[in-house]
Amino acid sequence: MRGCARMPATAWGSEVPGVSMTVWFSRGLPSTAVKTRSAIGTALLPLCTMGPNPNGVGLSPDVRTGAAPFVSDDDVWHAFDWRALCSRDVSPERGWRRVVTLVLAGVLVAGCATAAAAPAGCSGVADPTACTRILFVGNSYTYVNDLPTVFARLAASGGHPVQTGMAAVGGATFADQLGSPDTLTKIATARWKYVVLQEQSQIPSSAASRASEMYPSARLLVRRVLGSGAKPLFFLTWGHKDGWPENGMSTYEGMQMQLDAGYWGIADELHVPVVPVGDAWATMYGANRSADLWQADGSHPTMTGTYLAACVFYAAIFHASPEGLAYGADLSADVVRSIQATAAAEVSADPQGWLLP
Repeated sequence: MRGCARMPATAWGSEVPGVSMTVWFSRGLPSTAVKTRSAIGTALLPLCTMGPNPNGVGLSPDVRTGAAPFVSDDDVWHAFDWRALCSRDVSPERGWRRVVTLVLAGVLVAGCATAAAAPAGCSGVADPTACTRILFVGNSYTYVNDLPTVFARLAASGGHPVQTGMAAVGGATFADQLGSPDTLTKIATARWKYVVLQEQSQIPSSAASRASEMYPSARLLVRRVLGSGAKPLFFLTWGHKDGWPENGMSTYEGMQMQLDAGYWGIADELHVPVVPVGDAWATMYGANRSADLWQADGSHPTMTGTYLAACVFYAAIFHASPEGLAYGADLSADVVRSIQATAAAEVSADPQGWLLP
């Protein structure tokens, strides 16, 4: 079940055992004290979020302050995990509260209309080897707009059955993922063909941070992935729209150049393929400075940005052009054609240069 992808509210993605969902929180929900309990099936699941606490549970700045529309991958308020709140008393003294009721029985989320059905995945595929299973490991750059599902729908429209999984928490670094039992279990216990690794948005652009944080953890994560029998892929992300001035990168282009250097430094060392989403992003933005790729925070992707990422993944993984595919994520036909052409050209220009499998 996927929640109301067009609703103007704040989203986080979470996996509940047996149920995959995106939950949307509208503004203006009343503060209250509640006791949460897990509920699967036909029951109602009251969900609450709280301020900073030892478990790092929280919501996005949008709900707290009306500012940025999504969880910042650099924000200390990480992605909400309802399992961390099961049977926990929440009192007004612990800070602000937001409550939303998730109706599991009726495929309605916070009163939204029924969401579109997710791709069938590998179920019903006569030849299991014909289905591509991919785990996405990352943070909000991965779960905002649900990149894995957008990619799976795009792949299905091209005749490629795909099953995706996700281990994504707001602000997560490679080091965080390496220290997460949940992530390591997901990598080890399923027969993935590929495991996509996406670092926090700024770390790869800093020479000091990549050397001290990104690279040591990347080496160990890649070892884990290879040990599971899967092939690792680095998800080369995009720079912030205004760069990172505090760290000497005053433009998007300057930050993108450093991100490229960060990912390529470790990709060359470990001989791991790179999916060049950031480079396709640079190409599209360079050709059209008004391209609607970033949200208002100048960091997270709009659906246009997420669809571009999905098209690059499609071209990289299937060695095929996404041009002409029917699935367009509800974007305009002109935008879809432009994105598909950009992704195809970026990957096909030098597939060996990206070390693609």
